Amino acid sequence: MDENFLEKIVYRHTFLIELMDGTQLGYNIDPNEKEDLERFLQYRVEESHDSKSKYMQFFTIEDRVVIIKIKVIKRLVFCFDLPVNVSEVRYIDNFKVAKTFENKLFIPDIIIKLRSVSEPLCYSDLDPESDFLILDDCSFSNKPFRKTGFITINDEDGEQNYIPVVNVECLETKRELIYSDEEWESLKQSKDLDNHKN
Repeated sequence: MDENFLEKIVYRHTFLIELMDGTQLGYNIDPNEKEDLERFLQYRVEESHDSKSKYMQFFTIEDRVVIIKIKVIKRLVFCFDLPVNVSEVRYIDNFKVAKTFENKLFIPDIIIKLRSVSEPLCYSDLDPESDFLILDDCSFSNKPFRKTGFITINDEDGEQNYIPVVNVECLETKRELIYSDEEWESLKQSKDLDNHKN
């Protein structure tokens, strides 16, 4: 079989997250990310687990990072989808905030679902150099940050916004706003090494 053809095919799972408020979120994840999430969840099935994390983090096929508060989750479901051409993978617009212009999809750089608020906060046109979020799932393991901390983001007018972490239920962002290209390559290499060991 032609290798170029194989490179265009992607195996994926739709990761469904049902929230306590009735919201259903869907994300495209690859099989490796599914395995990582299953390990994360399997560890927490054990009564003796000692994780302090109140949030979970994962990566989507569209090169986005999702961080979600465990407390607001009703249930998680991994769906298996048939292999498709890369160009056929469609971004799931959970919050109805993506726009299409001249057949190109524009997704806000950051989407934040807040507690008890129906409309998400959206931020676009952010520069990874100046608008880098010093944030990941480990940040949310820090109890003082979780309880009284703020996430700060520049809006499109250049004004500084501060969002209380305690109100953040779900944060979806472009990968490069949390992980630089160098960090991302290093993370991918360490994941590849782990996969070869198993």
